[in-house]
Amino acid sequence: MTNRQSAAFVRPANARPATVSRIAACTPCGATRASVSED
Repeated sequence: MTNRQSAAFVRPANARPATVSRIAACTPCGATRASVSED
């Protein structure tokens, strides 16, 4: 999970790390991964 979260942080350069962290904490790992994949 930590590895995937790290990738999500590097992926959305437009989004701030704090925002990504909040989304990851609010949504499950699966939903976060799908969102990043779609993006």
